[in-house]
Amino acid sequence: MLVHGDPTRSLIRGTYPEPYAGRLLAQYHQVDRIVTPGRHMAVSLRYIGLRDVSVIPNGIDLDHFAPRPKDHSLLHDLGIPDHHLVVMHASKLEKGKRAQDIVDSAERVLALNRDLVYVIVGDGPCRGSLEEACRRKGLADRFRFVGWIDYRHMPRYINLADAVLMPSEAETQALVYLETQACARLLLASDIPAAREVVTDGETGLLFRKGDPADLAVKTLHAMEDPLLRARIGQAARTHVRAHALDVMATSYENLLLRLVHRQN
Repeated sequence: MLVHGDPTRSLIRGTYPEPYAGRLLAQYHQVDRIVTPGRHMAVSLRYIGLRDVSVIPNGIDLDHFAPRPKDHSLLHDLGIPDHHLVVMHASKLEKGKRAQDIVDSAERVLALNRDLVYVIVGDGPCRGSLEEACRRKGLADRFRFVGWIDYRHMPRYINLADAVLMPSEAETQALVYLETQACARLLLASDIPAAREVVTDGETGLLFRKGDPADLAVKTLHAMEDPLLRARIGQAARTHVRAHALDVMATSYENLLLRLVHRQN
């Protein structure tokens, strides 16, 4: 069984409704092996009594997600001047992704640097309130809400970014983390266990205090003002993320399945 987030996270937190939580946990005990991409998730699963847990990190197509120059036709389509810096966020725009922190931090950032545009990729229940917050704060002209895009176009958008912001409340192992690093772009993520598993702060990305728009603003300005920092971290991230190559992940699953089959025999 693969575990990537909810409902398992709710089960671990004790917020899954009773009596269904006990029945769900009993089902978990019946599987031969639970696989999760996050080490922190494996620790939590073992804490609630599940012993047959393996960690296999998510994989990334390093040929598809690779460093490329900014797509100037895409900049034009989005109405972004070539000389402007681009900050991007991609998610389902639900409450736990904390995209509102981006809008709140942008108010501080744009007061000091107007040559910057935020591109929000994705859709979800919080999109309307985010767009309204941008209008209320006078930031609408500095935000582009592009909605859902075809996944094959994600590298175009990530390579458009000078930094990708991920202020999530919690993740198991967000693919956007790995996609950003594979494109040698700067990842700026909330300091949560999932991010710490793929980001060494100041080396393969930057971390900020979760739920702190002021700290996010400081870190964003720092990154936007230092192109050498962005390039250095991006290159190191690209090297680091090779451990998540698809063939590495496939081999890990193959080895795990072979061990399970041999155990049954």
